[in-house]
Amino acid sequence: MATWFPTTKSRRHAISGQSVTHVGMRLLAGFLAVALCGVSALAGAVAAAPAFETLLREADALRSSDAKRFADRLAALKGRVDEASVEQQQRLRYLDAYHKMAYGNAMDAGVEQARELFREAKDIDLKFRAGSLAVNGFAINRKFTEGLRHLNQTLAIRRDVKDKDIRHDGTNAAAVIYNQLGQYELGLRYAEETLADNPNPRARCFAEHFRAEARYYLGQLASDDGTIESVVKRCDALGERITANLARVIQARHLAAHRKRDDAISLLESHMAEVDGLGYSALIAEYRSLLARLLLERGEQDAAEQHALAAVELESSVAGARSLADAYKTLYQVAEHGGDLSQAFSYYRSYAE
Repeated sequence: MATWFPTTKSRRHAISGQSVTHVGMRLLAGFLAVALCGVSALAGAVAAAPAFETLLREADALRSSDAKRFADRLAALKGRVDEASVEQQQRLRYLDAYHKMAYGNAMDAGVEQARELFREAKDIDLKFRAGSLAVNGFAINRKFTEGLRHLNQTLAIRRDVKDKDIRHDGTNAAAVIYNQLGQYELGLRYAEETLADNPNPRARCFAEHFRAEARYYLGQLASDDGTIESVVKRCDALGERITANLARVIQARHLAAHRKRDDAISLLESHMAEVDGLGYSALIAEYRSLLARLLLERGEQDAAEQHALAAVELESSVAGARSLADAYKTLYQVAEHGGDLSQAFSYYRSYAE
């Protein structure tokens, strides 16, 4: 499963924020403070803004590559939200929605926050970026009807987006949802649209991953094709370890499909600790469920069950994901083989749902 959160760095148009319902009162209070205290108070307010802006940009740059430092910056920003302008608050809302979806085990809440920002934002680039994030969340949870509707609304404004990097967020989000939907021709088309537009290194990393994934499922990769390995190396070099490891999932599938199951298992096992440490539930579930299936095929039922159980423990944050269904299928097969028909039936129902 391809899973992606946009990581485009735009110093002019990064988007996020907190609720702005109290802005009117804060602006009034600020006006009175300036009136009472004179120019020195105004100078102090102006001086505070760059520090908040710097922290905001740092958080934006870290969000896909360093979960802990990103969370630390986000917490610091929330503690200083009174220093922020309305635009900065909206950008903070974007980062907060991203964190909920990627690391906070709150996918639905993060998606709804991104959708609210899409509806409220006046700035086209901000609106587009929030829409792209929401589409990605719908793709992860396989809510394709809502995702495609929101994708159409988002892509409809892409020609008005000033920042090319932000525009690539949307075309990459389109590649994600179409790959998830199994419409790999369309996924490939949008990935190549990004790549044809001279993307920045991070956007290229994501688009190349989506292209490789689409080509794998379309049967366009030869047994000795080195495309996926090159994607892994490119993304790893950028510090984009989530995308690098998602590419390794495709690499493992490709190896297994060409009678190299043991190599696929070794590849996944050698990066399992790294994946767990990233804390990204969708990626962990993907690794665990695929490893469980491959180990079961090799006859290692206990190990397969262990990995499948680890995957389903993440159900609350990856509800609807294909990896979850795959894990339940493995558990059903293990229970059936062990003669526990009641448990097998329970797992089968979860798989079928």
